[in-house]
Amino acid sequence: MLFLLSLFVIFAVLTGYFADTEYSNDIVNNSADTTLHKNPSQHKEETADAYAVPTRKVETFCFDPNTADSTQLLRLGLQPWQVRNIYKFRARGGVYQCKEDFAYVYGLTAKDYKRLAPYIHISSDYLPASSLTEVRNGRQRTYSQRAQYHNHSIEYNFKEKGYTPKIKDGETLKINSSDTTELKKIPGIGSYYVGLQPWQVRNIYKFRARGGVYQCKEDFAYVYGLTAKDYKRLAPYIHISSDYLPASSLTEVRNGRQRTYSQRAQYHNHSIEYNFKEKGYTPKIKDGETLKINSSDTTELKKIPGIGSYYARRIVDYRTRLGGYVSKEQLLEIDDFPAKAIAYINIDSDNIKKININKSSLAQIKHHPYINYYQASAIVNYRRLHGMIKSINELHLMKEFSQEDLKRIEPYVTY
Repeated sequence: MLFLLSLFVIFAVLTGYFADTEYSNDIVNNSADTTLHKNPSQHKEETADAYAVPTRKVETFCFDPNTADSTQLLRLGLQPWQVRNIYKFRARGGVYQCKEDFAYVYGLTAKDYKRLAPYIHISSDYLPASSLTEVRNGRQRTYSQRAQYHNHSIEYNFKEKGYTPKIKDGETLKINSSDTTELKKIPGIGSYYVGLQPWQVRNIYKFRARGGVYQCKEDFAYVYGLTAKDYKRLAPYIHISSDYLPASSLTEVRNGRQRTYSQRAQYHNHSIEYNFKEKGYTPKIKDGETLKINSSDTTELKKIPGIGSYYARRIVDYRTRLGGYVSKEQLLEIDDFPAKAIAYINIDSDNIKKININKSSLAQIKHHPYINYYQASAIVNYRRLHGMIKSINELHLMKEFSQEDLKRIEPYVTY
């Protein structure tokens, strides 16, 4: 009996389960059919609306960046991170004292600033305290009262208030030896607004501690941070002591130096040639005098004005390669040769060394500066095929030689 009852309960439960499953499948199928039979464009619009980013409406209204809250700033179109930057600036004690200060908000574009600028209103509570009318009037009144009160006791007032009495017009101070107390006696020095700043005074001290000296009042203009306005105001009061002028400017130094040079000149008037030899100098020849270029050695060549050891060696080396100079213009073939030295040169063409082109080898012929390898080979080949060369005219037959080449080598060849 119990067994049959159990079977009946199991059958009832399974029947209800399959009925619920069939009903849920019908719902899913019906919804899918409904979605498939929808208009594709309508389906796309619904999907886009589901993922669309909501846009904020930008408003414009008057605001004070020193007091505006985050809601107001966001309504104005600022980004959340820009609002955070404004809050951080105000939390550090920052204040927007004019609408132009708002342009320095990090990330704010020129377009946004131009849009918001007409609506920025800075409260008078955030303006500099020094701009208050009562402050300026009160300060002016206080200064006037002090001036009236101290008219009869200016010196006492200076000592009592810690002020330093100023020097009068026409008086000066020594800038290189004055300390801070003395420097404050210059009109304008020591005042916060128009005088030297403490760090400028320290720079002057450091400069002097390193051995620096102001040798003229213009040197003082190079104090770091000193403006042109301050220098023009202080320049009339700067006085440089003669102790700090260059030692070479002393009268006794200049007179003594001039006297020494005069004594030296007198001592050497009678021994100029000896002095040249002692100092290693070579006396130069005078205008109108000349030297024989092919027979002079380097010592004699150095007597030519403009010729030293370098050019003397170059003249001799090139002379050896040529076999001697036949014209003054050949000296200009030396690199950077001084043209003015040619006037002191005389050509002695008796000592010209010539090349025997019938007996010299290829290497000996091409060693001459005016004959290259191909020209030397042509001479040797012509000599081998036609025999001895008897005249310079035979070289005209060779294509390697131009008329100019033959003219140059003619003084240096023999047969």
